[in-house]
Amino acid sequence: MDSNCSRLRILFADDEHTTREIYKMCSERAGWQYKVVADGKSAMSELAQQSYDVLITDLVMPELNGLELLKAVRRRDANQAVIVITGRAEPLDLVELLREGAADILQKPVDYESIEQSVRRVLAARREKDCLNHIYRLALYERTVYELTCTDLFNQKFPLPIAERLYRGGKIDLNTKFKLELAFQEALTNSVEHGNLELESAWKEIIDEKGLDRYTLVGRQRMQDPRYSGRKVWVTIEYDRQRLCIVIKDQGTRPWRKTESKRSAQVTQCFGRGLSLIHRIMDQVTFNEDGSEITMVKRLDC
Repeated sequence: MDSNCSRLRILFADDEHTTREIYKMCSERAGWQYKVVADGKSAMSELAQQSYDVLITDLVMPELNGLELLKAVRRRDANQAVIVITGRAEPLDLVELLREGAADILQKPVDYESIEQSVRRVLAARREKDCLNHIYRLALYERTVYELTCTDLFNQKFPLPIAERLYRGGKIDLNTKFKLELAFQEALTNSVEHGNLELESAWKEIIDEKGLDRYTLVGRQRMQDPRYSGRKVWVTIEYDRQRLCIVIKDQGTRPWRKTESKRSAQVTQCFGRGLSLIHRIMDQVTFNEDGSEITMVKRLDC
């Protein structure tokens, strides 16, 4: 292993004595600075006192297992690299580990070669991400336009990639990132449901004899009708260091009218809670004349 890797600080968490001894031998062979603990709570306590390049944890441990430890660590520091060691994990467990941010997953029994290679992969991926984050800090202007159909948006969640890049680039904090993603999803949902599918919020209160509301039933029917499901949504995302501007336009024909609020912000009554959230999160929210296009602006302190 190269000299940079030999200076690494690695934290191991495993409740099995034999495995802990293997970790010690691997670390000494690699020349790592290391600490080996017997449970997840001890690992959290150690991370609170000392920084580590990589945390390697067993999946099955008493009290705080590997998945719970992973979640707790990632909440504390989203950049902390975590490798999970597992004996016989179910496919759904593996998916959840990856979704929660596990940098790598190794199967037991582990040996020096597998641990060393995993650490190399994780650190290489982190260096690449750090490089991309540094490059993104230098960006002066960016504009991206997406064209999607209701079917596209129904089959999978459409993320807000720029929010993650702004966070990784140090331009917004984690709380702002989550709020931007929430506002974006609310606006996108409104464009699909109230816009292209032309669903009315009042229908949620109309329940049939089977206990299903009209809003859901009509939504399902219209998603089967190409005249509705094939309608498009255009998403334009523009960033220029001082602000983030998101424009979402749909092809719906709204029968309702907008009214002007006392704060001089255009409000569509049918949007309800969603639009209220958007107004609280974004600095500026406006609609075009027929209500088919929403523009949301967030000022950035750069």
